[in-house]
Amino acid sequence: MADQSGELERVGGIIAGLMEAWNRHDMHAFAELFADDASFVNVNGSWLEGPDQIEASHQNVHNSIFKHSTGEIRPAKIKIVRPSVAVVQATWQIRGDSRRSEPRDYVMTLVLRKQDELWKTRRAERLGRRPHLIGLREPAHRRRRVTSCAMHAERSDRRQRPHPGRNHSF
Repeated sequence: MADQSGELERVGGIIAGLMEAWNRHDMHAFAELFADDASFVNVNGSWLEGPDQIEASHQNVHNSIFKHSTGEIRPAKIKIVRPSVAVVQATWQIRGDSRRSEPRDYVMTLVLRKQDELWKTRRAERLGRRPHLIGLREPAHRRRRVTSCAMHAERSDRRQRPHPGRNHSF
């Protein structure tokens, strides 16, 4: 592949553009950074299809709970996987949610496609706070609970496996 540094900068520029549009509360500019066939899955699991839905949904929250919010997107990894496809893994922090005083932390994965020399976001998924991925640590009581749940699920799975010597029809 040719020199990727210029492409990495252009992809980083799209991510910076998302943050700038968010902070100006300009959801039209935000949505323009998405391809016509884009999809966006938000932290609540809503699946938005196309720039119009992405704009409308984000405008709705910017007219209400995020009216005074600011966002900071920090790309952790940008990888050009093909000359026209890039994957970005980033952290996203939003301050100013009217429902709570503390910042909201997210992990976001974006797939961008280059078409006609322009990079556009094709897929985006924002997940809720994952402290181990953004440099924070889960509280000890939470780590124990997750571990114990995983162990319980594994034991339960072993009990439900069919016996190898028996004939099981489905």
